[in-house]
Amino acid sequence: MDDVGDWFFRAVFVGLYLRFSAVRLFLTCASPGVVVIPLLFLFSLPITESLGTSAFPPPSATESTAESQYPTVVMLIFDEVPLFSLLDRDGNIDSIRFPNFSELAAETTWYKNATTVAETTYKALAALLSGLYPAQQSRAAHYEYSKNLFTLLDPTHRLDVFESITQLCPPELCPRDDGETLAHSMVLLLQDLTIVYGHLTLPNRITAKLPDIRNVWLMGRSSFLDRNHFGRFLDSLGSDETPRLYFCHSPLPHYPWTYLPSGKRYSTRIRSEVFFKGQRWSKSEAVVQHAFQRYLLQLGYVDQVLGRLIRRLR
Repeated sequence: MDDVGDWFFRAVFVGLYLRFSAVRLFLTCASPGVVVIPLLFLFSLPITESLGTSAFPPPSATESTAESQYPTVVMLIFDEVPLFSLLDRDGNIDSIRFPNFSELAAETTWYKNATTVAETTYKALAALLSGLYPAQQSRAAHYEYSKNLFTLLDPTHRLDVFESITQLCPPELCPRDDGETLAHSMVLLLQDLTIVYGHLTLPNRITAKLPDIRNVWLMGRSSFLDRNHFGRFLDSLGSDETPRLYFCHSPLPHYPWTYLPSGKRYSTRIRSEVFFKGQRWSKSEAVVQHAFQRYLLQLGYVDQVLGRLIRRLR
């Protein structure tokens, strides 16, 4: 029965081909696909990897590094920077408030309509570095996204990676070195446990003065440690001819907003309940405006950080 159906459709197709010139023209234009599509399939990245080859083969041992075809890549990610906060009334980057962002946009290609595909840091970073839509419960770790920017460039580049939240670079490629001694790490752990224990055991009038451990506590701690994090990233930048990937994810200017444009911290207390009620903003317009001003101050500090990178690259 299947053979009869096949012959019927073949006969219909031949009849259409003989009767209508549009069908003949379409098939003529589509005929190169018989060759092109198999070639695209054969040489796509997943297929070449499965065949034991690489779309980006490493340089041979005899190839001069000066003649290497692989450029050095510098990638700096700032966390939670909505585009409108950088713009002036004409839709351009505000050169007075953010001179370094403005300078960078003027000298490079600025994709003003680009945006992330996710709202949370974990998911946004996972998508950005893997090219895949993030999983629902993604924690942005290398065992969830085994193919990403770091594993792609490892055969051809030396990796200098500073991840503050995610763990997408496998430990065998990016050994963890946060610049802290074991003793200092244990002190930080003890401080954290003390704060958590206080929230569990002390009355509300006392816990109100402790750092808020809901949702943003980890992000808050990361931003406090960001100066040393970014400083080490700048120090890693070199001028040799070896192809490298310099990658840094800075938690700033993500909440909490505690920095002035100069980099001075004017607050150490994280009182998210002032601005947020659960997962929603406060209904007070004055509170929301105050929060936005604090955010802009911190974004001014980020502009200064970007300026340091530009000067270092030059």
